[in-house]
Amino acid sequence: MENKDKLGNKLPAIKWSHNASLILLSLVLSFVSWLMILDYENPRMEKVFHSVPIKYLGQAQLYNRNLHVETPLNFRVDITIVGKRNSVIKQTIDDVSAEVDLSKVGYGLNYVPITFKSKDRDIDIRTTSIDNLEIYVDNLLSKKYDIQLFAEGKIEKPYYVFTANTVPASVSIAGPEKLLNSIDKVFALYDVNQKQDDFTHKAELNIVDANGDFIQGLETSEKEVDINVKIGLEKEVPLKTKFVDFEDEDFTLADYQFSSEKVKIKGHKQLISPINELQTKPIKFAPEVGEQEIDLEFELPAGVELVANQQLKVKAKVDKEETRSIEVNVDQLAFQNLDDKLTAKLVDDVITVELKALSSVWEEKDIEPKFSLDLDGLKAGEHSLPLRLEAPSTYQLVDQNVAIIIAE
Repeated sequence: MENKDKLGNKLPAIKWSHNASLILLSLVLSFVSWLMILDYENPRMEKVFHSVPIKYLGQAQLYNRNLHVETPLNFRVDITIVGKRNSVIKQTIDDVSAEVDLSKVGYGLNYVPITFKSKDRDIDIRTTSIDNLEIYVDNLLSKKYDIQLFAEGKIEKPYYVFTANTVPASVSIAGPEKLLNSIDKVFALYDVNQKQDDFTHKAELNIVDANGDFIQGLETSEKEVDINVKIGLEKEVPLKTKFVDFEDEDFTLADYQFSSEKVKIKGHKQLISPINELQTKPIKFAPEVGEQEIDLEFELPAGVELVANQQLKVKAKVDKEETRSIEVNVDQLAFQNLDDKLTAKLVDDVITVELKALSSVWEEKDIEPKFSLDLDGLKAGEHSLPLRLEAPSTYQLVDQNVAIIIAE
């Protein structure tokens, strides 16, 4: 293409001379030399920052998704930077950073990349000790647990802990599912040393696993609870008994004996203190002759109970009254207050009388009843007199008259 001026005249062609080539070469060599000088005076270099803490982003979003990072977030990383010497030597650990975004991790094991940054754009991150983290994420749950109570100290007999309860009775605990599943019990402690009256106590909650180790890192709906304790009392009081009469009047209790004349009761101190005796339920024996033993039952006021392991029984001998006829001869009969000038004899040599006695008495064969007739003031003649039983007292004579003859 031809070179022309503004008027359209043809210009002469430019020719490079040998000197111009040398000038251009000099310029290039000068520029290269300048670059070499710059590189020598400000060379590229590396610098290592050790144990740089990792920043964790997105934890709030994780919490909102009911997730919790189970892995301890205490990782650190070594970062090697590279750049011009003048820039590198100015860098401090605060000028570089390592970040992990947790906002999108899910339940289970996650491999999360680490993002490395430098505040100086002329600085490059060359190497790092690790590029990603293994993060285990657990579900964030909430469960309710009943609060157990344990007493500390010693309470002297006859007092004891009647009831103990907390307000509230249960607590909501929130945290990682793994931690919640490791909970063995939630409890509070209260002191009963030398206590004799009801009391209220405020106590902290404790959370332990099956080994008794305390579990940390959980959130509870209650930090403290109120413990209401009622004191009980054991007391021994006399029996108050009541026997049921036999429908058949011939039966009777010949003898009875209680295994104990007193009974031990327990309950809330306010209920037990005014009780001075305990009424049995009506005691009823079977209408059968012989020895019988039955367990005692009691009319227990509401809130009062028997102390355990008491053998409370009553043993009785049930007997029956029988009427029998026996023959009485003159040897068993005594004439009393007879005038010395008179004599007396029975109209019949043997008389039949009716006696009442218990079955056990009738079984005693060696006892012979004795009778008498009172002849005071009687004169000669035939008389009908009431027969009297002298002995033994275990018999009862059915009213009966005996005919006698008195002679001079």
